[in-house]
Amino acid sequence: MKLYILLYSALLTAHLVVGQELLENGGFENGNFKGNWRCGGCTMEQSSLKHSGQFSVKVTKRTSSSSGPVQRVKATKGAFYEFESYVQLLNDQVGVVQTRLEAWRHVRYADGKDDWKAVAIGPYLRSTDGWRKVGGSFRAPDKDMQFLEISLRGPDPSVSFLVDSISMKLIPELSGNWKADALQRIEQIRKDDLTINLTIGSEYNLDDVEVEVKQTSSAFPFGGMIKARQIVDPNQIKYRQFVYDTFEWTTISNALKFRMMQWKQYPIDYDTPRLAIEELLSHGVKIRGHNVVWGVEDNVPKWLKTMTADQVKAALDARIQGVVGTFKGNLSHWDVNNEVIAGHGDWFEQNTGDRYITEKMFQKIHSIDPDVKLFHNEFRVINSGAITDAYVDMIQEYKAKGLPLYGIGVQGHLPVGPPDILKIQQNLDKLAVTGLPVWITELDIESSDVAKRGEYYEDVMTYLFSHPAVQGIILWVWHDNGKPWRDNVNLAQGNGDAFQVNAAGLRVRQLLKKTWRTNVVQKPTAHSSTLRLRGFKGEYTITIKNKGAPVTQKSVTLGQGGVTTSLQAGSLSTTTLSSGLTCVNRWSGFSEIGDDKPVAVPCGKGEIMTGCSSRSRDNKENRDGEVFGWDPTINQRVCKAYNGHGSTAPVQAIARCCKGPSDLQCSYSSSQVSAKGDGEQAVRMCPAGSVPTGCTTHNYFAAFDGSFPKMNKTACVAQNDGVKGGVFSHAACCKANGLQCVVKYSDRSGDFRGNITAVTCDAGYTITGCNVFNEFGGTAGAFTAILKQTYQLSHQP
Repeated sequence: MKLYILLYSALLTAHLVVGQELLENGGFENGNFKGNWRCGGCTMEQSSLKHSGQFSVKVTKRTSSSSGPVQRVKATKGAFYEFESYVQLLNDQVGVVQTRLEAWRHVRYADGKDDWKAVAIGPYLRSTDGWRKVGGSFRAPDKDMQFLEISLRGPDPSVSFLVDSISMKLIPELSGNWKADALQRIEQIRKDDLTINLTIGSEYNLDDVEVEVKQTSSAFPFGGMIKARQIVDPNQIKYRQFVYDTFEWTTISNALKFRMMQWKQYPIDYDTPRLAIEELLSHGVKIRGHNVVWGVEDNVPKWLKTMTADQVKAALDARIQGVVGTFKGNLSHWDVNNEVIAGHGDWFEQNTGDRYITEKMFQKIHSIDPDVKLFHNEFRVINSGAITDAYVDMIQEYKAKGLPLYGIGVQGHLPVGPPDILKIQQNLDKLAVTGLPVWITELDIESSDVAKRGEYYEDVMTYLFSHPAVQGIILWVWHDNGKPWRDNVNLAQGNGDAFQVNAAGLRVRQLLKKTWRTNVVQKPTAHSSTLRLRGFKGEYTITIKNKGAPVTQKSVTLGQGGVTTSLQAGSLSTTTLSSGLTCVNRWSGFSEIGDDKPVAVPCGKGEIMTGCSSRSRDNKENRDGEVFGWDPTINQRVCKAYNGHGSTAPVQAIARCCKGPSDLQCSYSSSQVSAKGDGEQAVRMCPAGSVPTGCTTHNYFAAFDGSFPKMNKTACVAQNDGVKGGVFSHAACCKANGLQCVVKYSDRSGDFRGNITAVTCDAGYTITGCNVFNEFGGTAGAFTAILKQTYQLSHQP
């Protein structure tokens, strides 16, 4: 994979430095600077200390921070340029750990107005560093200019420095078919081949059978920023539903930030982010941690600014231990020190006296949570290009030192006007050379015209999705949070019932949920046939339906290299997937009659519990469900059922207990409670590598629809049926070498009490768990009939 990225990067970056050189005497080989270089408020002289060639220029006797070499350039309005130089400090500013040196362009417009802007930033330099690159790319203003000048400036006037190998060249514009090229790359790198070998039993009429291939998640992470309090606010139902329907990843905007968690040194607000994290994880959403610290002075806690260097180090260590340790295992990423380069974010370096304090943060965080992926996160990259070269240099240094940097965060707050795809390409190509994944962590695009805004989002996201180095996209200010001043970037607006998606938001949702998803329905042409298609990488459910009703279903992951899978419906023989797995029922005795009266049953010796269900003996709905419990008196896992309010008969618990592969292991866990209300769901995810072999539902009011597994999410889902309280989802999550599971659905039962329905496993499969689900509630329970390997489910109207 790395080789592929590097080859692609070489292909794209071959044209980065092209066009005629626009600067004269950029190597300072000619000691006569007249007509090319001048030094405002400083002295220039040739030096034999050089980066290349024979000479460089030495800049001394500087009178201000803006003093440095300047050259006027013949630039074209609206044209795109690449700038490069190499500098070496001759001395350091007293009292600071490190300093910056920058390249600026100065434009005087035809109307006489002046405009200055940094085009390349060399951050955090010291005289001991030797030669360092200061480079960047920029677009000249698209206005008539009297002149454009390039200068090097920035350090305190007490600092003298050398400059060499200065270059400025024109970058040609993209061809008109950049989008067609991007779509072709998307087809190549974001899709792969899916082959399904189908076997349909002779008892099915092929005219009644169809195969539905439905993508349920994307391998490419698409996400959005969320507010911690909004995502748990029961009044924000529409907002929350949009988040869960649209995003598979999120970043919590502020609640994890140092200053926000600790306005004062104590107490520390862990509860606000914790509640949001629990809520998001219960819906299977992955979370980027943003951020451990933010070294820009305005974003450092005020109480920290009064401390000594040793006290700052101690507080920083406590911050890392606290926030990383508290949320260990819950976050997929951490932004470590936000905006180190672009935001002058070296407050911790300057106030500890330790130039390498951010590197030590990476090491410390990794030692606490080795599984979380660590990022730098910067702006002024794809929207500017001023820091990209410096960013690349820092990343390469981290790699050379073996530091635990996983990925490159690129914010992406794009300015007003049509997006500059060339600028985005140039800067991504530079980052791609590092070989690390690039995540667009904070994408928003400004336009007062909502239709244009949607067009701009589509163009930018299409290009980003097409670039092999980009491995994730998070949308930032997609919601106006009820504040009109944010209208120009948002995709949705309004709070509570007033929440609505605008035209730009609909266009983005179309990309994420339609254009970049693969969902097809095809009819098999023979009882044994092969279905081939090319789909977007991600998780899929493949369902064989007869007369529109699901008969059998299987989940597959389509990744690099494609996948071939088999699916059978009916009586024909199939390959055994159970690896010798054998399972039996273990029935409990009867509970007492009455609310919350429990009864439990363990598995036998050498058996592992893979499922748990219950049934009411009089086929009424008055039961509270079941859980995977633990009996400390026998030190064993038990299937525990609870009778409910208004019960007139006992309940029984039925454990599904299996033996088989020696490496079969199961873990058991419970979700947070769902919201109150009909149809509200609670989700419990299984750990990576495990599958949900059994799912149960429990609440305290005998009011639930039931539970079911979602193989594509490796999760158990429980659904509520009342307004008094929520439901809990409980999961048995099992793993073994070669273990594969599919979900089978029965037809609907009749509408009267005692009516049953059943479903049978295909040959070669073993039932590991069963339960009942009815979106109208009112179920009496479920159990496996051992002899026929059948789920039997009773209905209560």
